[in-house]
Amino acid sequence: MKSGWLALCVVPLALALGASDEDRPQHGARERLAKAIRLRQVVGLADALNLSEADAVRVADVIRTFQQRRQPLQDQVADASRILRRAAEGDASAASQVDHALEQTYLARDQIAILNREMFTVLSQRLSPQQRAKMALFFAKFQSQLRTALAKRARQIATARDAAQEVPPSLEEVELR
Repeated sequence: MKSGWLALCVVPLALALGASDEDRPQHGARERLAKAIRLRQVVGLADALNLSEADAVRVADVIRTFQQRRQPLQDQVADASRILRRAAEGDASAASQVDHALEQTYLARDQIAILNREMFTVLSQRLSPQQRAKMALFFAKFQSQLRTALAKRARQIATARDAAQEVPPSLEEVELR
């Protein structure tokens, strides 16, 4: 997919990704970040695999569906992480929940891995072996970049909170451009 063609696909892809969610009055930062991540995945895959606009829209639908299925599992991991953090800081009520939190984390991560593999299988149904290899490399690189960006954002927030400063711009405004 050429860069001009890629730019022309962004608007239809944004619509396919659920841009109507912007109309909600309580549209939170988490949803905006999820949408920005989805858009980056779709546009990046469309570019890496030279997909047509129709194929890119299909990819967007598949990614959105799997992201919706992953979200409750990611919430479980986040909840368990908060418990583990509190326990590590000495909170006695959280300490009694450590084993359960660890088990929830392991189970949820296993289910997320299964969903990721299932998504890859669905996305690769119409792809050549070369395109599947490119897709695997894209997802690996994307995941690495996302983890780095999220860690950097968490450090920025912690530093700003510690210094009682204004929190820097959101991740999607800074890192996902």
